[in-house]
Amino acid sequence: LFRQSGELANDAEADRFLPSLCWGMSLLLIATLAGFHLLRGHFLGRSAMLVELPTTWLVAGWTALVAGAVVAVGRTIRCAQRVYGSVAEAVIVYRPLLAVYAGISIILLIGSMFGSIGANLVILVHGSTWLVCTYRRLGEREAIATGPWSWLRTSPTGFLTLHLGVTALALCLFALRTHVWQRTGLLCDLMSRTWFPYWSIMHIAMSFWRSK
Repeated sequence: LFRQSGELANDAEADRFLPSLCWGMSLLLIATLAGFHLLRGHFLGRSAMLVELPTTWLVAGWTALVAGAVVAVGRTIRCAQRVYGSVAEAVIVYRPLLAVYAGISIILLIGSMFGSIGANLVILVHGSTWLVCTYRRLGEREAIATGPWSWLRTSPTGFLTLHLGVTALALCLFALRTHVWQRTGLLCDLMSRTWFPYWSIMHIAMSFWRSK
């Protein structure tokens, strides 16, 4: 999204620096989130599954994750100095992207204190940002729809209609789950907040698929 927004000036230098930045920030955010869940779920006893696991294994795994994050961040810093001359210059070039990373980090730090809220909020922010960006790109493309499905996928109005319709359907199912089905049954379990991260992972995995 940062590339497609037009805010990135030099693609040649970005190809050398962006992968390192993405790895560093991703591992850092994952280590932060894992640390909060380890503290809350295992040491404070909020997760039955984490409580049953040996403390040594959990701490060792998290330590390895932190070590990987430190190595990745260090590599990012060295790459910034090599490509842009200094970290300060790289910050100027990537300020919009770093502002997004900072916002996600704040959400994780605050939300993780209350369980899975932090991760869910990050997913919602990501989904909203993707929706706005894709809507704008479809408007700029001005593709001609050749049928109902094409209209839903290639026109900004159809794309927005499709996702608002899916959102409305999901809200109706949530209402039925709570007030009619009394949160019992397989379908209700699949729509519970516990499954929200798994649906998100499936959605992200499917986004890598491209039709021929």
